[in-house]
Amino acid sequence: MPANLSGEFKLSITVHPSSPNPDEGSQQLITPSWMIKSSIGIKGIETEAMGLLSITPLLTLGVGSSIATSWSYGEQTSLLGTYNMEKGKYDQDTPFTAYGYKFHGDAELKLPLSKKDVITGFYSLIYTGYTNASNGTPWGCGPICSEGYTNGLRYASGASYMHAIENKAIYAAGIMAQISRDRAFKADTYKPQQELSQKYTDPIWLFKSIGVIWQYQFH
Repeated sequence: MPANLSGEFKLSITVHPSSPNPDEGSQQLITPSWMIKSSIGIKGIETEAMGLLSITPLLTLGVGSSIATSWSYGEQTSLLGTYNMEKGKYDQDTPFTAYGYKFHGDAELKLPLSKKDVITGFYSLIYTGYTNASNGTPWGCGPICSEGYTNGLRYASGASYMHAIENKAIYAAGIMAQISRDRAFKADTYKPQQELSQKYTDPIWLFKSIGVIWQYQFH
């Protein structure tokens, strides 16, 4: 799996119930919803299922799962397989004989600062696995991850700040930041192809990303 596909083309089918129309003037404290989605693309086939529970407009809890398999485009661009430490490369698996899977739980909390300003925080706990990989063996499955995952738990968290703008087209802008607790290695420097053979040390907290959010609404 030395090469990786950076672009993506995907066709998706999503099934979810229509939202109920509550009586005028009534408000629901707890609103459940669900969704099933299947997609096919150049990285493979994936089916996802998700359930959401909105507790007031401020708190949303969610659980979900997905299963996927990927394509093999030859030894240089395989998107499905396990890493062979002795060979220093990925052993390819045949599509539909091996599957990547994921389970996750999510929470999103909105904290209004004013009528126009809102801070939103999120936390996700994720378990990923691969049917043909033993614990500790790196693997790749295109729709789940390109390469380098191992069976086990990981988590992510972040926050965003949004400010509403009184404009017919631009109605919100803000910034978003994400932090994560990532794996770390004893060696400070190494070549990219040597990462999977490095020895681990204690995980470290990293300031993962920061970005600008700009939303548009067309009438």
